[in-house]
Amino acid sequence: NWDIASDGKQRIFVANNYGLLVLENTDQKLYELSEQTIFRSVAYIDERIYTGAFEEFGVWNENDNGELQYQSLVPLLDDKELNN
Repeated sequence: NWDIASDGKQRIFVANNYGLLVLENTDQKLYELSEQTIFRSVAYIDERIYTGAFEEFGVWNENDNGELQYQSLVPLLDDKELNN
């Protein structure tokens, strides 16, 4: 595990070598990206979940089924180099 954040209510978010682990009450769910990205940072800001990895960062949005879906924010950099 690299980093931990909380929504201040009932969910804990853990950035680790396998993805984003979400702990809620007694349930846990691991969200992975297809590239097997190692998330090294996680933050919960203004009711949004952000994660960071090597040359990657983005936000997780909740769909209608309550599942989290990742959206990379790297394309918003206008072809600037991303240095970690």
